[in-house]
Amino acid sequence: MSVEGAVERSEQIFIAQVVKMELLPRSVSNPNTNQVVATYRLKKVLKGGPPKVGVVVTSTSNCGAFIQVGSQVLFFVDLQRTRFGIPEIDGIPTGTQQYYEHVEPHRQLMAELQIALKPQPSTVQSTP
Repeated sequence: MSVEGAVERSEQIFIAQVVKMELLPRSVSNPNTNQVVATYRLKKVLKGGPPKVGVVVTSTSNCGAFIQVGSQVLFFVDLQRTRFGIPEIDGIPTGTQQYYEHVEPHRQLMAELQIALKPQPSTVQSTP
């Protein structure tokens, strides 16, 4: 997915530090993978209005977001996708990921995000 696509499908985009993670038991509906609930502390909002301290859920499968306690993470959250009433995140291909402000690929991603998040000029002309 492109950066523009990730921005379009995400109601919230933000940088936060993961402060706690809890492994949930495997469910009957999906016995092959675990779910992890991550608690985060908000650092910077790029889109939407996430809580200052919040939770998300992700899978431990290949499509889940790879996050760890103490890591700074760039979150892409689609509030329409939930599991257990908690916003569900994924990491593939352009999605939630650990974020290092001074690493070149992440600086490039942030530049692309800034462009994608800029309001586009209206093409509707007003009538006098």
